[in-house]
Amino acid sequence: MSRFGELLRFYRDGCADKAFNKRRLSQARLGELLGQHLGLTNGYTAAAVSDWERGKSKINADDRLMLANLIKVLREGGGLQTVMEANTLLLSGNYRPLDEAEHRLVFPDAPAAGADPPPPPASGGEWRLMVMFLGELVFRPAEALRQLMTGANNEPPPEWPRLFLHALGWPFRRWSSEQALAAALWIGTWLFAWWTTFSLLQWPFTSQEQAYVAALFYVGGTLIVPLLVGGLRRTQPEEFWQRQKSVAGWRVRFFTYQGAYVGFQVGYMAVFLAALLGHYFGLRQAPLVVEGLVATLPLLISYAAAREVPFNMWRAFGALRVAEGDIVFLLVFALCGPFWGGFFFRFYPVILTPWAGGLLLLTAIGILAALTTWQRRKGRAVIPAHIWAAMFSIPAILQLALVSQSVFVVVMFTGVMATLILLMAWGRVTLTLTGLLVFLLISGLLLLCFNVDVWMGRGAAVIVGLGWWRWGKRFLWAPLSFWLVILLGVLGAVLIRQGWIAETWAALGVGLLTLGVWWWEKSKR
Repeated sequence: MSRFGELLRFYRDGCADKAFNKRRLSQARLGELLGQHLGLTNGYTAAAVSDWERGKSKINADDRLMLANLIKVLREGGGLQTVMEANTLLLSGNYRPLDEAEHRLVFPDAPAAGADPPPPPASGGEWRLMVMFLGELVFRPAEALRQLMTGANNEPPPEWPRLFLHALGWPFRRWSSEQALAAALWIGTWLFAWWTTFSLLQWPFTSQEQAYVAALFYVGGTLIVPLLVGGLRRTQPEEFWQRQKSVAGWRVRFFTYQGAYVGFQVGYMAVFLAALLGHYFGLRQAPLVVEGLVATLPLLISYAAAREVPFNMWRAFGALRVAEGDIVFLLVFALCGPFWGGFFFRFYPVILTPWAGGLLLLTAIGILAALTTWQRRKGRAVIPAHIWAAMFSIPAILQLALVSQSVFVVVMFTGVMATLILLMAWGRVTLTLTGLLVFLLISGLLLLCFNVDVWMGRGAAVIVGLGWWRWGKRFLWAPLSFWLVILLGVLGAVLIRQGWIAETWAALGVGLLTLGVWWWEKSKR
């Protein structure tokens, strides 16, 4: 039975047939009344209504007059009472909710959309739906058992073997082989997510090797699990996407995977922060059963986001268009797992201490609140590239400060990154996804050339520079001020190596000159 059929039967059972001493509205009577409202001579048969309720047939989505009058019959009988219940019935069958004209037809005495809603009735729609589902849970097995016993009267005794086998197979009677396979895959995905990503929460680690293995498992899990969730989220059989003829299937899949990655990262970070707070308060590690139940949270959020993101994008823009920003957004959340795994492995002794970890927690909450506030004030959903650059640069600078023994190197790297972020914020940098990917690829090839032979690396660098000047500026470009800061850093490193200036004075000089470059760049705006 379909969800629409379940709701239709529930609302019909709640209707009173006024023409027959207010007894329960039958399927035949519902079809007859529906035909009268539509002006038909014969109406609809009980078999037709039965097929709707059992999901054997479906009302055409374009026949809005029939759907509206069906709801009107249910409302006049008292089984369906509110607009919320009417829209719930329609949405359960993938029909759009009532529009203004249909609203006036079915609920002429109710306020139109946008008006102040009336106080909810005593028997609210939420409570009625809860009663319906509880009734389904209790009475459907009883109804199936009654039908089985009725059929058993015509079969040779004894009856108990058939009843026993029916009871054993009842939970799986409606399962197809495809549904059983999907359930097995979901269970496998859940176990894989639990095994890989929750290893990062097994604090405290007994050794550095254990922390490394946990971080490695976490990175692999965050990359693979959203792919599995997106793959298990099937969009082809859904009638809604089949009706959108202009939407290509690969676009739906793209936003499905985007939602899966975003949802999984958000869900896991919520679990991580909760576990971190528990560690600070000295709570014992959760039992294995509780941990397994908690491991379903990232999967549930990932699946929900995988379902909602394509639809929300379609509803917002009327179409699904994959822009460069959407690809960057997907890559950022896909790389959040490797980034966080490496960051945690490097700094987990500090993160697990209450003062440093608490500061990190407050900083993360503050950044999230600031981004949310910025989005609401600007009315934009896409976070700018310079914000992402700042979020990824701060941990890199902190790690360099802990690892490097040179103050000059830390100051130079901070100046270069800060200059790049400011120029990006001022719109002075041209950065495209194509340019970024090609830059990363060429950087790796240049490093390989320098490792093989220094002169080969220098020659390759010259060729790359000329090619970039001729063809690459429209994909990746930074103004003169950025290269000036890099030149100051190189000059400072040469002076330190030659012993002409102390490292502290070089760091101070490069820092002041970098501030001067910022002031010069800002004065030109």
